[in-house]
Amino acid sequence: MKFEPIKLLKGSHANTGQTGLGCFMNVIAYLNGEPQITDESPCVCVTVRPIAVWLNDYMNDHERPQLLPFITRAMGSATMDKDTLVRRARLCADYAQRRAASAVSAAAWAERAATSAASAAAYATFDYEAHAELIADTLKLLDDMLPPATDLQTQQIERAQKLIELATA
Repeated sequence: MKFEPIKLLKGSHANTGQTGLGCFMNVIAYLNGEPQITDESPCVCVTVRPIAVWLNDYMNDHERPQLLPFITRAMGSATMDKDTLVRRARLCADYAQRRAASAVSAAAWAERAATSAASAAAYATFDYEAHAELIADTLKLLDDMLPPATDLQTQQIERAQKLIELATA
């Protein structure tokens, strides 16, 4: 079997198996041996999927490799266990509250900036610190939601690790 190095990209890419290029969920579908590469792999938990899809598309190309270790952990995270789903939902709710508080602060900050043309120009630049904080917080959410890598099937881990090695070589 020939392994293609994986590079995570924004958006969905049906040809991940041939090119090694695709979004977080496309890579999972490819590694899981699914007959059709989509962003709706049934092996990923319904609470994890939208977070991973959003973060994959939010990140820049140079930031996306941070998601590679989460691929093996997301594979097989689908569950019907009520306690696990409730725990993950609570983690999402807590995350949403933290992010909403940040958004309120950002809105107040933007409002103050708009009161002065001089300060508005200073605030118009991209806030790299807030961007990095959002990514770190969302990666922590995925880390908290997903089972440890040791709980996954050995075959899935070996396949994914080989592709990750090729991607970072």
